[in-house]
Amino acid sequence: MFVAVPFYTYAITGSVTATAAVALAEYAPAVGIAQLAGLLVDRWDSRRVIVWVNLALAACTLAYLLHEAWWWFAVVAFARSCVAQFVLPAAQTLVPATAPAGRLTEVNGANTIGGNIARLAGPALGGLVLGLGGLHAVAIADAASFIVAAVLTAAIRLPRITSRTSREGLLHAWRTGWSTVRDHPVLGPLAVVMALVGIGEGFVSALLAPWMADIAGGDSTHLGLMLSLQAVGGILGGIAVVRAHRLPTLSMLWIGALTSGTLLVVILNYPLLAPVGPWPAILLTAVAGFPFAVYGTAQAIAVQTYSSDGIRGRIVSLTFGIQGIAQLAGTALAGPAAALLGPLAINVEALAYLAAGALSLATVRRSRSQRAPSSTN
Repeated sequence: MFVAVPFYTYAITGSVTATAAVALAEYAPAVGIAQLAGLLVDRWDSRRVIVWVNLALAACTLAYLLHEAWWWFAVVAFARSCVAQFVLPAAQTLVPATAPAGRLTEVNGANTIGGNIARLAGPALGGLVLGLGGLHAVAIADAASFIVAAVLTAAIRLPRITSRTSREGLLHAWRTGWSTVRDHPVLGPLAVVMALVGIGEGFVSALLAPWMADIAGGDSTHLGLMLSLQAVGGILGGIAVVRAHRLPTLSMLWIGALTSGTLLVVILNYPLLAPVGPWPAILLTAVAGFPFAVYGTAQAIAVQTYSSDGIRGRIVSLTFGIQGIAQLAGTALAGPAAALLGPLAINVEALAYLAAGALSLATVRRSRSQRAPSSTN
């Protein structure tokens, strides 16, 4: 749907504005609805939330078949996105509850592998199905995938309760989650790390196409290949996390971030020294998918590990919500920055990852120094 809906919208309207409006409708709920979703997930059974959300997403997806107008696509995209905001906090709550003891890192690594396989195959499959059967065929196939996901999740048997009913008001519950993140020695810095990465991702989402055309000398085909091959490195990164599951989570975080930032410096700037076309960027992005996956997996594990049962949903929504807001801010700032610096303003992403890695490393060292006196005593 990520490929099919924008492409089909542009095909029937010929309007970039209409296509952008549909995309904006899908991104908008990530700011406010996500926070409410986390609060409600803490009050409900996370497994049932995922089941019902997937069924609701199937129904919303089939709504694309009811009318062929861009404004209707925007309405459906907004509704789908509102419902989808419940997936992340519910899934991040369900994973620690179902992972065998001591194997949370391996489970998250396996999830990373699956996600990157989907990232590699999904866009190509969406384009193929769109060409063969139109948007209707894509919507039916996507709705079927949500139904399968609901059935599979319904079969899960939880070893323990993953949520608890709370009588506190929603605003008070949100404040509890916020104070927990703010005052926690790991979650507080982690929220800043995620915000830094979010700003960088906002810049790259806005400026990657101009960078490919004006700096690397490529076209849309090269850009699509670059994004797809990143998933290959992501699969290998997930496998590495599964195999190196004894490596501390925060170590994976700073290693993944600093390695990603270093590779991004090379990828985004090599054309200035060696204007040899887009292929080095394509191949190096496939390599960079590895540390991207290590960082992303470690980020999820850290949020799961350092949040506690009963408030994990709101912690997930707060930390990932901060990242989403930062990404929107980065996207908004990318235009003015590019007006001054050109497409090379995309280097903000490299700087963001390097800063995130440095802060993660500082957090690890501070944590070790705080433990040292207590162990001595």
